[in-house]
Amino acid sequence: MSLVKSMTGYGRAVETVNGREFTVELRSVNNRYLDCTVKLPRSLSFGEDAVKQAVKNAISRGKVDVFLSVRSEGAADVKVTLNESMVAGYLAAMKQMAENFDVKEDISVSLLSRMPDVFTVEKPEVDEQQLLDDMLCIIDLSRQTNCYIANIVKCRPPHNRDPLETEQDACIGYLRNQVALVKPKIIVCLGRIAAKRLIDADYRITRQHGQWVERNGVWMTAIYHPSALLRDVSKRPETFDDLLAIRAKIREIGANM
Repeated sequence: MSLVKSMTGYGRAVETVNGREFTVELRSVNNRYLDCTVKLPRSLSFGEDAVKQAVKNAISRGKVDVFLSVRSEGAADVKVTLNESMVAGYLAAMKQMAENFDVKEDISVSLLSRMPDVFTVEKPEVDEQQLLDDMLCIIDLSRQTNCYIANIVKCRPPHNRDPLETEQDACIGYLRNQVALVKPKIIVCLGRIAAKRLIDADYRITRQHGQWVERNGVWMTAIYHPSALLRDVSKRPETFDDLLAIRAKIREIGANM
């Protein structure tokens, strides 16, 4: 006697993480082999391969469609502005069209609202702290529970510039004391400044990010700083890979226990 399992199904899950509601829907139908399609918001498109791999690990056959949507709790802060000059231009052109070609003038708000660039939508920007929280969430960490965040310097330099060598020298003793008290198994440097100070003075973040070194029983690596990821979203896919490698290292040595 054999057990037959259907490949046809539907699933939906909703979870709120860092002030945003994530909704995942999965639909599957019978198929001789696995055919997985993933649709993510553009800002999360770098995670498509990871989602496909997760599906592959759980499902061997079937046509599977995965949809992810994100809704911010601050959605009310989204500002929608009407481009009145654009609407006036469309309206005048449509009226001229009706007059020139002797056709019925059936202009409506619904019609005008579907024209390009009629509305401008402004969304609140993600800041460094929110992005860092998201990065920690990917590797099952939270600044409230199982990781410690420290800075090379203990006050923000004017105009958010890079800290000077003299400023780093003045604060490095405090950082060393923090490390001695926390006794971390893994240290992840965020950005080139931290990597140059803690790993290697000649460290090149663009070439060496994600590489591991061991110092006195502590594993160390560096990834792009959240501010760099906000400026250049093209760096996010490789940072996502680095985060997955950090999660694997945490599990390997049991660093979050």
